[in-house]
Amino acid sequence: MRTILVTGASSGIGLSVCKRLLDEGHSVIGLARDFSKWPVSSNAFHPITVDLSALDALPDFLQGLLKEYKEIDGVVCCAGKGQFGSLEEFSFEQIRSL
Repeated sequence: MRTILVTGASSGIGLSVCKRLLDEGHSVIGLARDFSKWPVSSNAFHPITVDLSALDALPDFLQGLLKEYKEIDGVVCCAGKGQFGSLEEFSFEQIRSL
């Protein structure tokens, strides 16, 4: 059994990846902004609510994560956020938040 970190774990591709890894017997650390609609019950799933777009907070968050989970065998990045339109229409902050 391996421990896998999955970003974007609460929906879409991230949710599907989590389900598959859990079905295969792995332990999953799931990162997402909201787990209120998480449809799976498993003792092997460890949800952590975090906004990965808050870049200034990431170093401290990651240090704490590595203290709590000593071994992480893999990372699957599925977190996503999108805005639609021409690049010229967006402010620097809008681009940075992606």
